[in-house]
Amino acid sequence: LVVAVRGTNAVKAIRTMMGATNPLEAAPGTVRGDLALSIDDNLTHSSSDPDAAAAEIALWFPEGLA
Repeated sequence: LVVAVRGTNAVKAIRTMMGATNPLEAAPGTVRGDLALSIDDNLTHSSSDPDAAAAEIALWFPEGLA
């Protein structure tokens, strides 16, 4: 599943929802905190900043976003 989220602080909001990269450090209630077991088997990915998001959106949605 690939999703593009836009809006004020979208990158920060999504990264907060995902939780720390290391699931042992991820808070309960986050995707990684509740579902991940190992840093080696990364469960999810998000862009690190708006510039990275623009590059990744171009890769996943070459026809652009509606």
